[in-house]
Amino acid sequence: MRMFHRRAGRTGTLALPYYGWRLTASKPKPGYPNELKHLGDHIRKRRIDLGLNRKELARKLGTNGWTMKHWEEQLKSRIGIRFYPAILAFLGYNPLPEPKTPGEEMRRKRRSLGLSQRRLAALTNTDEGTVARLERDTRGMARQSREKVTAYFDATCEREQRPNHSCSSKHSKTP
Repeated sequence: MRMFHRRAGRTGTLALPYYGWRLTASKPKPGYPNELKHLGDHIRKRRIDLGLNRKELARKLGTNGWTMKHWEEQLKSRIGIRFYPAILAFLGYNPLPEPKTPGEEMRRKRRSLGLSQRRLAALTNTDEGTVARLERDTRGMARQSREKVTAYFDATCEREQRPNHSCSSKHSKTP
């Protein structure tokens, strides 16, 4: 024989009193990222905020809808370095990690300007391997090479005045 609680009824469930509470919250937008873990999440968030679909944004950035899908979902393809300036302009801020070392700062500036290591080496009349070692903060690097690269970044930032790019030092105010 089954024992029933006095309020449980025949179904075996207990009925609780109704207090008239109403929980309200806005319904999240479909596909909206909860956390901004990678650059694709930043792109997706901004695209949804502006009400754009992937094809429209892809046209603005100079790519196609499938590539946008892969970037946003971090699937097969990496974001090409040449797209970084357009992406940063679209976002209105630079989501790349804040640099902690001079090499990381150099890498962030290079990516923000859309330059490969090879292209930066050609522009600064240095070797591609030298640029790679500078970005890795290799000890014993020639001061002259570091000064060439730094001078190039300073000249580019002065000429273009691009606040969305990481032209200023890591202590500057960024949105």
